Amino acid sequence: EGWRILQRLPPGARADLFLFFKECLVNISRHSGATRFHTRLTADKHEVRLVIGDNGRGVGESGEDAVPPSLKRRAHLLGAQVTAGNSADGGVIITLSLKPKKLMKTHNRHE
Repeated sequence: EGWRILQRLPPGARADLFLFFKECLVNISRHSGATRFHTRLTADKHEVRLVIGDNGRGVGESGEDAVPPSLKRRAHLLGAQVTAGNSADGGVIITLSLKPKKLMKTHNRHE
């Protein structure tokens, strides 16, 4: 089911989701000092969730305030919620969560 949900997203929404993922990887490579990262993308009719974590330096705080401005901007374009926090191994975990129906409505207007 998850793969079908992602395939039904408008092309612009899929591109924005990819660009959010890419921005996370750029931030990991430039700022974290990490030697590993992991990612998980899940989707159902209620939620698309992208979780990206690393084993780097971590962040001083958790929640929306810990999210880099570039990721906040990309999440806003998707109409998504984004949070950042420290992982158990000391790195960062970024979680992007959005509603597929909302995403389909907002991106179909722009295409």
